[in-house]
Amino acid sequence: MIQEAPLLRDVLTRETVLDLASRRRVVDQAIVLFESFYVHRPQKEAMHAVIPIQRLRLLRAALEALPDDTPGDHLAPDLAFHREMIAIFALWRDLHTSYLLPRPYNQYLAFLPFMIEACEDAGRTAYVVTRLIGQVKPSDFVPGVDVLNWNGVPIARAVERNSEAQAGSNPDAYLARGLYALTMRPLARSLPPDEEWVTLTYRNKKGALRTARFEWRALDLTHDETGLLAELAGVDRYREVPDFGIDIQAALIQDARRRFFQGAARKTAARARRATAGSTYLETTLPTIFRAYPVAGDRYGYLRVFSFDVVSADGFVDACRDLLERLPAEGLILDIRGNPGGNILAAEKLLQLFSPRSIRPAPLQFINSPGTLALCLRHRDDPQPGLTLGGWVDSIRDSVQTGAPYSTGVALTPEAEANAIGQRYYGPVVLITDPLCYSAADIFAAGFQDHDLGVILGVGGRTGAGGANVWQHRLLELLLQGAAETRLATLPLDVGMTVAIRRTLRVGANSGEVLEDFGVAPTARYALTRRDVLGANDDLLAEAVRQLEALAQQQNRTDEARISETCNDEPLCVKLPT
Repeated sequence: MIQEAPLLRDVLTRETVLDLASRRRVVDQAIVLFESFYVHRPQKEAMHAVIPIQRLRLLRAALEALPDDTPGDHLAPDLAFHREMIAIFALWRDLHTSYLLPRPYNQYLAFLPFMIEACEDAGRTAYVVTRLIGQVKPSDFVPGVDVLNWNGVPIARAVERNSEAQAGSNPDAYLARGLYALTMRPLARSLPPDEEWVTLTYRNKKGALRTARFEWRALDLTHDETGLLAELAGVDRYREVPDFGIDIQAALIQDARRRFFQGAARKTAARARRATAGSTYLETTLPTIFRAYPVAGDRYGYLRVFSFDVVSADGFVDACRDLLERLPAEGLILDIRGNPGGNILAAEKLLQLFSPRSIRPAPLQFINSPGTLALCLRHRDDPQPGLTLGGWVDSIRDSVQTGAPYSTGVALTPEAEANAIGQRYYGPVVLITDPLCYSAADIFAAGFQDHDLGVILGVGGRTGAGGANVWQHRLLELLLQGAAETRLATLPLDVGMTVAIRRTLRVGANSGEVLEDFGVAPTARYALTRRDVLGANDDLLAEAVRQLEALAQQQNRTDEARISETCNDEPLCVKLPT
């Protein structure tokens, strides 16, 4: 049982063994990634006033000063080395560019037996317990209690402190990430918590102040009995995927939450169905990706897209099209909150289903360097999706003369494929986003706005601002095997690194703007209420319905104006009474 998982302190008793040569190699490979392949480096150094490469060089100098025969037990503990590497990567404030811990860390998920969400309550921000894992003591610690302090620190400050390690790249994402990873941390990317337990001060439902202690527990993601093996066994499933843009940590948390809270989710789903006049979820071939049902007396459709983390972009679009054909046609609430991204082609091909005009996929750029030139030359005509790199060769080669920092922008998704199906939903659409939308979800939201497909209702502000294609070090090593000029080498043990390899630019009215660090600004902002976080998003859906109705009225007025203009130009036109 998940609630019987062992204590975290009991399972992390074995350290990895990184000798001096291995540590030097890890630092060297991080420098190679940052210097030769990290596409956001100039922007990040300017926007966040950081030079992580220099910090790596100082660490490398300290390691070089040690004698080659320094025994492992004379080195700082491995966890201290990993902590320094994670801190250096976190300076970029880029969830795509991460240091991934080796075993035993990456096989575990550290968790507390509850989830906390923020909401607006009587003009203030409240931090509310919304879900429990199993039976939790004390008995009055139940969904709906307000958390006031975390280890004696005011909860808002505790969230802010946790945000410092989560690499959110804009203010909205910064705080959202701190809260999202407050009680659940995949140790593939996050260090184990410093504390062995957490003491909470909370206000129970009777208004009394109480204190309770909860110990960090560890879920072994490689253990078959957990049922998580296929989806959560680490980051290996992304090692050799060239067309993805995903926040790996959020994807792992999302998968874990689905299983931790599946009982509570079923109860919430039942309430949602009752609130929508008995409507039920529509069946789909991708039940972990989509949730769809009618709302507002079956007048409108609701479609939740939890992730773009799919292998087949075309299968994803086909499954979505099937749902759209069975939802009410009067209007659609399209909800991508918490979507960590995934297959960029899936995200961009989805846009056409809502657009009466042609979709222009987002152009992507490499940083100009000998490493990216070698990469593009070697895979100029590679047929694998995401790896046909010939379109970038000339501009990278010409940068020696032009001095341009970035290559020309080339779309990852072929324009013909982005428009192969065309529009399939014709009613007005309201897109719901939040600061946890990242990567491919950011790209989808930007495309939705840039093609003027509807209103964006932003819960908590802008999207997470992850505008890039992410690759693992292992993929780069495979693609450039034998290319000595790139200085890529195999990482020791199963240490991993990821890097933002190509950045996305916006199109349409926002043509040329960078998505990274800025995200997508919503048409309207919304703050979740207590009813939202403890129920079935009742107030949020009501606001989305109001936005749909306003959008429908606006479209009707526009249509009437066009008819009127046509009639004024056409003498035989008969105006119908309004």
